[in-house]
Amino acid sequence: MNIMPENSRPVHFFDPSGFINELREELGRIMDFWSTRMRDHSRGGFYGEMGGNNRLKKDAPRGLILNARILWTCSSVSIFTGNEKYRKTAMEAFEYFMQHFIDRKNGGVFWSVSPEGNPLNRRKQIYAVAFAIYALAEFHKLSRDQTALKSAIDLYRLIERYAFDKIHGGYLEAFSETWEYLEDVRLSEKETNDRKTMNTHLHILEAYTNLCRVWPDTGLLKQLKNLVMVFRDRIIDPVSFHQRLFFKEDWTVTSRKISYGHDIEASWLLHEAAVTAGNQELLASIVPVSTGMAEATLEGMDSGYGL
Repeated sequence: MNIMPENSRPVHFFDPSGFINELREELGRIMDFWSTRMRDHSRGGFYGEMGGNNRLKKDAPRGLILNARILWTCSSVSIFTGNEKYRKTAMEAFEYFMQHFIDRKNGGVFWSVSPEGNPLNRRKQIYAVAFAIYALAEFHKLSRDQTALKSAIDLYRLIERYAFDKIHGGYLEAFSETWEYLEDVRLSEKETNDRKTMNTHLHILEAYTNLCRVWPDTGLLKQLKNLVMVFRDRIIDPVSFHQRLFFKEDWTVTSRKISYGHDIEASWLLHEAAVTAGNQELLASIVPVSTGMAEATLEGMDSGYGL
């Protein structure tokens, strides 16, 4: 059934239960793609790349971010569905992650490994360490595996030891294999060489929130509250409600670009973090900010409802 409001495009009514079923079916297809087509049964783990023509690039490097996302997804979907197949995939993803991405000598995680699982890029990108915490905490929710929890806690403590800026607040970007600060923190030549970025802070926020759910440590909760306030007071523009993206160490803004996708993502992650932090005064100050960010994101909508 369609109706045509004045000066508007058709509005389509749908059955919510049917839509939910469609989403569940699509979730199954996505999970089957990763658990079957992207699994490397000879060397373990998951292939690092598939081309647009569906041809596997079996010798492509394997990145920490992709593997952390796979671990988080398999764990989360297993919790959501109770499907034993996804639990098994999560277990295998965890074992591969722990064996190949954890730096047991210097602490932290490698940015990438070879198809054989040997370290390629050994730098300690805080953005990547945060993704590892996020994934390991989710796997602990599923399995109650104490090694996963301990590893997540160890990574949190490394971030606080090396990356936390005790003078200006917030977190620095990247370090060497042995945790010396890097002068060039870029991941590619097209990026700016800034000391602090919104994106790294966003994923630390996400990681600390998830870790707090399984390990509500007093120190961790304090740092989560500090992160929420960094977003409220430093990163989010109080007039436009868009996020500032790049900064010098003292929070001087170095770019006026807007990222609508990050804005809508941050609107709910910030609210979730404030709820998890358990401070009602802080939460009350964040609700209008999150709402303002969601509304500001609508500026990026195009005529086809894309963003």
